[in-house]
Amino acid sequence: MQALDVNNLYVGQRIRYSWPEAGYEIENHRKLLRLGQIYIISDFDVGGSYTSIYLEEYPGREFNSVAFSIDEENGGDMPCRDDYSIADFSNANQVKIDKLTRMLCSVMRAIDDGRLVPVEGCAVPYDTKEVDPWWQEHKEKDRREQERLLKIEKENQLKQSALSKLTWEEKLVLGLAYTDQPMDLKNK
Repeated sequence: MQALDVNNLYVGQRIRYSWPEAGYEIENHRKLLRLGQIYIISDFDVGGSYTSIYLEEYPGREFNSVAFSIDEENGGDMPCRDDYSIADFSNANQVKIDKLTRMLCSVMRAIDDGRLVPVEGCAVPYDTKEVDPWWQEHKEKDRREQERLLKIEKENQLKQSALSKLTWEEKLVLGLAYTDQPMDLKNK
């Protein structure tokens, strides 16, 4: 599972509820969401230390981004953005450009994999002088982005592993817990 990269979120993105114990809003997550279920982002707010996710399935409800992972089964393996810079993600044109980029990437992968072959006697279905350089650059950017996301995922797993070894009291003293009782004790 790949953690969400808050710098590459987009409206309409499919995400999976993967980590019920992660972040703030844990009670909200537990009451409404099903572990492993796919949800669709309707909006988001990237903050300095916390990113709020809003889901189409629960209008107006706020969720913490750290509880979700990329839906790898449905195209999460290639982030496919027009660029990899931090930009104004509220811009509707950027969302459209990213969608078209993912579509072109999908077609180019099918050509590379031999799943899409031009009909004999027909011309190549695209301008190779324009598309090929873009495609090579795009694959390299995707490769670098996948490496970056894998590094983030490994760091998150290491953090989760370290946190799982701490007692509730140790987490509280370190400022990693925000109530005086663990959630499972409150429900008893």
